[in-house]
Amino acid sequence: MARPVAIKRLQQNREEFDYLTEQDLRVCDHIEVEYERSFYSYRPKEVYQLNNLAIVEAEEHPNVYLDDANSFDSPVNIALAELQLLVSEQKGKLLITLSPYPHEQQKYIAERTASDGILIYRVNE
Repeated sequence: MARPVAIKRLQQNREEFDYLTEQDLRVCDHIEVEYERSFYSYRPKEVYQLNNLAIVEAEEHPNVYLDDANSFDSPVNIALAELQLLVSEQKGKLLITLSPYPHEQQKYIAERTASDGILIYRVNE
């Protein structure tokens, strides 16, 4: 059964959770804290979140579910994939493109599949 746990506790007191797997711990290594200024307070607000590399560590994890899922019956399949070279013909010339096309400084691209899986494309420099 799933148990809600505050992401702050996973970052600061991970040793309290003896049921976490090695893969869970690697995902937790990517928890970051950011500080947001508040109009109503002198102290900045702490915001804990997973950075982009966390999803790479979650590849093939058996207990990752989509937030919009109605139930926890079927976990989401997270898999690494390779960028594809697509060759097409335009005006009698060959056009070669990458799919998906990475933006500048992008190291990973995540795409949701039609079957509610997630493909992670690693962009090599």
